[in-house]
Amino acid sequence: MDLRSLITTNNALKFLLLGLLASFLSSCAPPPRVSTTQTELIIADASLLGKISLVGPQFQQIGLHKQAQVIAQNDTKQGISFEYRFQWMNAGGFALQEDRMWLPASVSPYNRINLTSTATSPEGEKIRLTIRRPHQEF
Repeated sequence: MDLRSLITTNNALKFLLLGLLASFLSSCAPPPRVSTTQTELIIADASLLGKISLVGPQFQQIGLHKQAQVIAQNDTKQGISFEYRFQWMNAGGFALQEDRMWLPASVSPYNRINLTSTATSPEGEKIRLTIRRPHQEF
């Protein structure tokens, strides 16, 4: 092996190690969140970033309970499957129920779907919506 090959191989190894380090550090980062006073939207899977946009929410009163709707928009030319769940909280931010089951959803290319949830208690004021790839541990 000549000196030029050795330098090229050494540089390739440096780039490989740098790439692995960057990948590791990005996987340790907390999930992206968008928060307002009434809403926390969490994309818990980095592979969905830039592929799905969450728009909203909108709230309406249904009798004594609030209902929330968030739009999930597919920004790609491929269909996307994911799971989501809502958690309702009171005005102080305390959860009103145990975490519910993950619900499956899919959005066709460049399309949108409505994700809707109704509070289980009249105290429900705020929501937390989390989306992830199917069967991902969170």
